[in-house]
Amino acid sequence: MPKNENDYKGKLLRLFREIMLLYNTPVGLSVKELAERVGSSWRTVYRDIEILSESGFLTEEVERGKFVIRGMDREMRKFEKNLQFTPVEAAMISQAVTGIPESNPMKKQIMEKLLSFSGMDEMLKTIVKTDISRKYELLTKAVREKKQVVLVNYHSSNSQSIRSRIVEPYSFSVDGVFVKAFEAETTSNKTFKIERIEEVQLKSDAWKFEKKHEPDQLADIFGFTGEEETIVSFKMTMRATNLLKEEFPATMPFIYKESARQYVFEGPVRNFTGVGRFIMGLWDEVEGIKPDRFKEFLLKKIKINNLS
Repeated sequence: MPKNENDYKGKLLRLFREIMLLYNTPVGLSVKELAERVGSSWRTVYRDIEILSESGFLTEEVERGKFVIRGMDREMRKFEKNLQFTPVEAAMISQAVTGIPESNPMKKQIMEKLLSFSGMDEMLKTIVKTDISRKYELLTKAVREKKQVVLVNYHSSNSQSIRSRIVEPYSFSVDGVFVKAFEAETTSNKTFKIERIEEVQLKSDAWKFEKKHEPDQLADIFGFTGEEETIVSFKMTMRATNLLKEEFPATMPFIYKESARQYVFEGPVRNFTGVGRFIMGLWDEVEGIKPDRFKEFLLKKIKINNLS
């Protein structure tokens, strides 16, 4: 199994153990106590708590610096009923399984069962997705403000190494999976997979090597090219928002919540075609389209489609 897959599973197991520990504590645990129990740094654990909160887990600070997780009774009952052992026992078993040699063919099967009980695999996927979204937002800010960043503990599949890198990010793949950046240490342009970055730290230092950045074809976050950017915006339902995030992950930094059931996208595009196709597929769930020339473009497309 590749090293980065082990790291990915290790992260999931750490988050899972933290969920169990915070759920089962009657008085709460401090970041330091939690870090000692999962064998990680306080900084990593503090970041994990933020991720859990953003992913929908009700993390509550019962007293200064002491945290618990509430509101998981239903999931815990389902878990105990299906597996016939307690959450704490499950966490201990998961930890023990990590010590099984990778050469043992039973390890993968056991791991998959432990990580997919009672729908909890979907929760864990949500946690990881939230973490990636945060990194993407910081990288987007660095590109917009032309700042350097530190890719903390980047897991390279090419060199089989884990180390931090100072880079100047300047573009993304259309699907939002990779970021392209110039690395001063190696004086070269490289592509980094966002999922393999442990943490993104935004530096105050401005770009110093912009002339060495490789020019990319000007594609927008919907995958279409054009010479100039136009800011478009529209309001949409929660369903439309979820579909937009799933189909075009690069749009996530440009979506914000306006009310309990309505979200807004406001971001740059280089061509009305890509974003237009998305809206026309969900016409009844989108409103407040701006600017006017984008709305006119859509109405013209709809008229042509109705006539054909």
